[in-house]
Amino acid sequence: TRMRPLSICWGGGTAPIVIEGRVPAPGVFPPTRGTKFVSPGYFEAMGATYAGGRAFTAFDTIDAPPVVIVNETFARRYLPAGAVGTVLRNWASGIGPLGLNLMARQAGQHDGFPTEIVGVVADVKNAPLGQDVEPAIYFPARQFPFSEVFLAVRATDLTAAQAAVRGALRSVAPTVPIGL
Repeated sequence: TRMRPLSICWGGGTAPIVIEGRVPAPGVFPPTRGTKFVSPGYFEAMGATYAGGRAFTAFDTIDAPPVVIVNETFARRYLPAGAVGTVLRNWASGIGPLGLNLMARQAGQHDGFPTEIVGVVADVKNAPLGQDVEPAIYFPARQFPFSEVFLAVRATDLTAAQAAVRGALRSVAPTVPIGL
């Protein structure tokens, strides 16, 4: 994941999106949502279950079509008839598979970049404690070239898990700083 669970700012913040085929009413801003950039296995580590569609895979890379998974709150609020297969137009500034949105802006296209909803996942508590679950969109981390990464690990023995994670990370990236 790109942000720690339960952190105050838990991803790319919010940005306008439009559900393809729908025209926002005049003067009404498109829906905004919380974003999170996750890798395959994130939902399993968080104990979340899939409510429809598929999980992210190793094939959801920068060379693949842009995809997202939404939480149940997003699906209920914006797509009660079914979310999987719906295309969203995203205006998150300067992100997207290798900055597709930025390139589209430079080319004079202002209709956002398309991302297909491929799955719906049970709500994961990502906001600080005491806050309600918000509609959320999860992007595959492999489609976004950011530099900082947080690991979500599910374990019963914290000391053993930390040692295993440190060992695994040092074996593949011995010079990268690790904070646990």
